Amino acid sequence: MKKFTWALLSVFVLSLAFAFPTFAADTGTTSPTAKVKAPILSAEMVTCVQNAVDARDTSIMGAIDTYATAVKAALSTRKDALKAAWAIPTAKEMKAALKTAWSAYTTAAKAARTALSTSRKAAWSTFATARKACKAPAAIDNGASSGTDANL
Repeated sequence: MKKFTWALLSVFVLSLAFAFPTFAADTGTTSPTAKVKAPILSAEMVTCVQNAVDARDTSIMGAIDTYATAVKAALSTRKDALKAAWAIPTAKEMKAALKTAWSAYTTAAKAARTALSTSRKAAWSTFATARKACKAPAAIDNGASSGTDANL
């Protein structure tokens, strides 16, 4: 075991001996990277983009409020339907009522989710058009897109 440990330690020390001269030889003489100046935006461009952001995010917040209201209504309807279904005395009728309650809820929840997604995409599309109209340089954009809000 001692021989193995010494052999491993020797290999490690030798690898360091070869690595450090390499680092020491680096004199930092590589050419400097070109500095990219951030474009200067006019006050009109800034205001224009800020208004576009405000419109987009206000629209998305409204869509989320609408979605929440729709889902709450679907849950309330489901709750009442399931409670009524469980009160049905015959198994066959109870099973049919439970199936109907779940199906109606699934349909309503899916419709709410689809409406949210459609509204979110429309808000981002409107924003993209408005932002282009502002003539603000695209190089400034941080790459955020409608996918950023996809999990809402």
